[in-house]
Amino acid sequence: MTLMAWHPPLWSELLLLVGVATLFLAHWFRRNVLAELKAAPASGRLEQLCQANNLRFLEIRDRLKPRMEPDELAALGRQLNRDYRLLTYLLRHAGAIEGCRLRFIERMLMADFRLVQAWFWLTLRVSERAPLRALQEMISILVRLADSLAARLAPPHAWGASDRAPSAR
Repeated sequence: MTLMAWHPPLWSELLLLVGVATLFLAHWFRRNVLAELKAAPASGRLEQLCQANNLRFLEIRDRLKPRMEPDELAALGRQLNRDYRLLTYLLRHAGAIEGCRLRFIERMLMADFRLVQAWFWLTLRVSERAPLRALQEMISILVRLADSLAARLAPPHAWGASDRAPSAR
């Protein structure tokens, strides 16, 4: 049986099946990303990492206000994109030192950053609250990625004696 021999109702059912599967995949993706953003606490090394690499997303988080002009938001969006590019570069190359690769959740966070960034630019001139929420989520993603980078650069076995759990004798 060839593909063209299908009856027309099968095409509509196939399209419906693909649409439902896409919706389930999108729901699964968003649910996992949001759960990761809520569950991951920021480490104490985050400020040091930001200062050492000239990352500004923590400063941007503090500067966000409920009402901002689109031009101000656009400038903040460009700064976050710069931080994102730098962080992903560092993550990829810090893993090359120890031979570890990007984890799946880190790749998901990177993909979500790009999706939220596209949403930010689409809604910048149209909506008042959507771009601000997009910036907040982008910052949360950067915090999570920076925390992951800090954990790679200073693994638990390299912590000082005061940070270690007491050893069993």
